[in-house]
Amino acid sequence: MNENKNYEIKNGTSIEDYKVLIYNLYKSYPDVAKAKIFEFDRAFSVSNPFFKYGSVQNYFLFDREKVVGHIAAIFDNRFGEVGSVGFFECEDKQEYADILFKNAIEFLKINDKKQCRGPINISVWQNSRVSYAENNPPFYLEPFTLEYYKDLFVRNNFLVSHQNITTTESIDKTQIQGYEGFYEQSIKDGYSYELLDKNNIEKTIKDIYFLTCKIFEGSYSFYNISEEEFFFFAKQYAGVQNSHCIFVIRNQKGEAIGFFLAMPDLYNLELKRIVMKTMGILPEYRGLGLAKAMLYFVYKSAKEDGFKELIFSTISIDNKKIKTLTGQNLAPYRKYEVYEKNI
Repeated sequence: MNENKNYEIKNGTSIEDYKVLIYNLYKSYPDVAKAKIFEFDRAFSVSNPFFKYGSVQNYFLFDREKVVGHIAAIFDNRFGEVGSVGFFECEDKQEYADILFKNAIEFLKINDKKQCRGPINISVWQNSRVSYAENNPPFYLEPFTLEYYKDLFVRNNFLVSHQNITTTESIDKTQIQGYEGFYEQSIKDGYSYELLDKNNIEKTIKDIYFLTCKIFEGSYSFYNISEEEFFFFAKQYAGVQNSHCIFVIRNQKGEAIGFFLAMPDLYNLELKRIVMKTMGILPEYRGLGLAKAMLYFVYKSAKEDGFKELIFSTISIDNKKIKTLTGQNLAPYRKYEVYEKNI
């Protein structure tokens, strides 16, 4: 399949080959390397319930017996004619990337897929996107990649289909400190904030699962996965120390109506940063100031624990509401893109 006789494509999920590749590519980012290897190993575990619904074909590329790239061709029977490529990692050589893309796309076409999106690791419920630039250090839970991956996709005729941005702000300067009144009013109105219970994490995860299915319906590349799949990936974060800003907000009847996921930046503990990863509130409870109240709850907790900076992680550039809530004019910390092409 490959004209250069020094190149060899191998199928399979060799964790050892993946480790060699990742540690070579991310030698400047050891925390990222460890996280990527952990994610790969977990994703392709025989216990991953995803494989009840979809299929993956992994490809490793070797040049003179040295592993130089990897890609996974992925399809989920619940997502129609759209397939994806994920776990894309490659040395900075377009020829390598083109070989990987060619093999992955051929697999998707054989399985009757008409469009390819990526990079998406299994589904948008897990890590996805290419990130750029590398001028700021990666942070915990960030979908961090090498910045030249952007060019590898674009030169292979992929088109940008979705964009996100991360911003940061000093905790002493954030406009969120002005939301105290909204938080106090929410308490007066009978809303409550329930932190993750480490002794009963299943309860909180189950609430968040059902909320996300309703809140993010219609979002880019989003489709409902099973509760079993959600638990499989979510439980790995529940044990993080100081994950004190994982919570659900409940109405007067005790029903979960919103959630927030925020954690310390475990990659840069000395910087005392909180990663605001994801939040959401049911449509019927929007416009009541509850999003501001939730943000203030996180701000208050982080301030009390001595954190110095807030990271507003991977906000969709189309989400004007959250950008207004967190700070419309904050400078980009990093940008992200997902790509697609008809096949």
